[in-house]
Amino acid sequence: MLSLRHVHRVILAICLLGPVNYSGRLLASDTLYIDRNFENAYGVDHAWIYEDKEQDEELQTILNRTFLDYSRPYLNFGFSSSAYWLRFIMKNSDELPQEIYYSYQNHYLDYVDIYLVDDRDSLLTTGSFGAQRLQPSYKGIKMNPVYDIVIPPGAAVSMYVRIQSDTPLRIPFFFNSPDSMLKRERKRHVFLGFFYGIAGFSLVLVFSIMLITRDRMYFYFLMALLGLIVYMIAYDNLLPRWVIAGRPAFILHVTTACSLLVGLFYVLFTQRFFSQEKAPSVVSSVFSILKILSIIFFAWYLIDYYSGNKIAYFFLPLLMLSLLALSLVYWLSGAKLARFFFWALFIPLAGVVLQALANSGVIYSHVLVVYSMKASYMLQNIVFIIAIADRYLLMQQNFTGLLQEKVVERTMKLEETLDRLKSTQQQLVHSEKMASLGTLTSGIAHEINNPLNAISGGMYFLEEYTEKKGEEGYFTDKKSMESARSMIREGFEKTYKIVKALMAFSQSDQEKPVKTDLHEIIDNTLLFIMYRLGENIRIEKDFRLNKRVPVFQDKLHQVLLSVLDNAIYAIQHKEQLKDEFIRISTWEVKGRTAGEGRAVIEIYNSGPAIPDSHITKIFDPFFTTKDPGEGTGLGLSITYSLIQDHQGNIEVHNVPDGVCFVISLPLSMKS
Repeated sequence: MLSLRHVHRVILAICLLGPVNYSGRLLASDTLYIDRNFENAYGVDHAWIYEDKEQDEELQTILNRTFLDYSRPYLNFGFSSSAYWLRFIMKNSDELPQEIYYSYQNHYLDYVDIYLVDDRDSLLTTGSFGAQRLQPSYKGIKMNPVYDIVIPPGAAVSMYVRIQSDTPLRIPFFFNSPDSMLKRERKRHVFLGFFYGIAGFSLVLVFSIMLITRDRMYFYFLMALLGLIVYMIAYDNLLPRWVIAGRPAFILHVTTACSLLVGLFYVLFTQRFFSQEKAPSVVSSVFSILKILSIIFFAWYLIDYYSGNKIAYFFLPLLMLSLLALSLVYWLSGAKLARFFFWALFIPLAGVVLQALANSGVIYSHVLVVYSMKASYMLQNIVFIIAIADRYLLMQQNFTGLLQEKVVERTMKLEETLDRLKSTQQQLVHSEKMASLGTLTSGIAHEINNPLNAISGGMYFLEEYTEKKGEEGYFTDKKSMESARSMIREGFEKTYKIVKALMAFSQSDQEKPVKTDLHEIIDNTLLFIMYRLGENIRIEKDFRLNKRVPVFQDKLHQVLLSVLDNAIYAIQHKEQLKDEFIRISTWEVKGRTAGEGRAVIEIYNSGPAIPDSHITKIFDPFFTTKDPGEGTGLGLSITYSLIQDHQGNIEVHNVPDGVCFVISLPLSMKS
């Protein structure tokens, strides 16, 4: 809420905008006396005014006209179809000749004619200036003319200035001594440098934030700030002369167009600035109305410049008052940053009011006339930059908190997804394992049939011996009995071995790896596929590894079974089978330390080479070259995943006369 302390601050800020002088101005009837102590004088303090409504009177006629005192502290006649004449009387009250400079700083006036006459009304010199007389050749016409007059001791000189223009008649007229002229220009340039320096810094800062955040709000403020800078450059007569050559009203077009565009972008900027704040629903409608009105008045200005220009002078203050009221609504609604925005909008309005009071004569202060608007816009930029920076920091804090929440939320979702993926992977591995068991059923039946036949034969022999024992003519020696028992024992051991291998393959997943003899796992796996080899494929073994390796037995069974199954399939689909083989070799690769050693299993088959286009995809899920119904494309993909579980790796290479799978497993698995 606004407090009395805030009101005091407002009053103090207004007072600091410029020293206010109530000491009473010099009357225009007083002659401007020049001596060695003269420094400067404002033309408005010594101006007599005559209005030539017909715009046709010459100097000789004007010399006999009655001039009136100009009571306001600023020479500004607005839009007028009349020609205005100004008269200044200057007298040297010193015993030495005195030099005085005069200048007017408004180069969008159409016609400016200056006449100097002596005390006998004789013409001394004349000069013609103005935008209508300015040509692109640059010759003969100065932009902001500064001329000097040398007044003899005791002499008086009268200056008559005729001004006519379709643009507003704003006439900042100055008289200065040579030293004072230098000081005034130096102060002016320092102030302008300070103003445009802050404006330029603001542009760079806002542009940088816009690039970082990609927020339209900063773009709107950037455009408003850019429009304000262009407006001030034109207002300060800083545009190069070739820009306005032959276009007398160009500067005023620029200032009016920039003012309307600045108003529009301020509306867009304000709405975006408070987009995340809570406010009454009517606020959104007010923003929409202001945007529509800004566009309408800008279009009006483009269609009819003169009426649009006059409307703009009334519309823009109302627009800024509306934005000020909206910022106050947000402030009262609890928006944290609304206070900055309120003061940023209040400051230029205060500057407008102070300048209007100075122009109307309520407050007499040339400082306010010259500097109040620019100082207020400079302060506004500073407050806006503070507001933007504060909002950016607040957003960063909120974003950091929101980001942390999002990170936690996403982490939980990723963990859930990872759990589902692990579950799906386990199901796929198990499904592939069961599918492998299904395809091995006939092989197991074939392998177990021989030991069962041996057991059956031995049992038959023993039963016969038991039934016919003691019969006449039946004789069984001790050696035959031992042979029968041996048949039963071998058949049992082989059956047990097959069942044990089958249980090792189909058992549930181990939680931890167990140091195991790889050769035993290889032999168990070969036991399941021996029936598929037939007479055309032989198994060769080259076991040189003499260390036990930490593995998940069931997973490694599945890996070897998948690789051997693919090798057999590839060999059997060759056009001609001749001396085919599968060679399984094992060895140890020494590491730099004891824990870096690796066990290698190489499975070399004499099948056809894998095409180069396939070899890079062989471990991809669902990639298969088998005929439909013969494979899912998951076997080698799951094999790759299972080897990763062992912290190992698997590679495949085309080698002379075949294909080689190389499996590398660490001798010491990292936890």
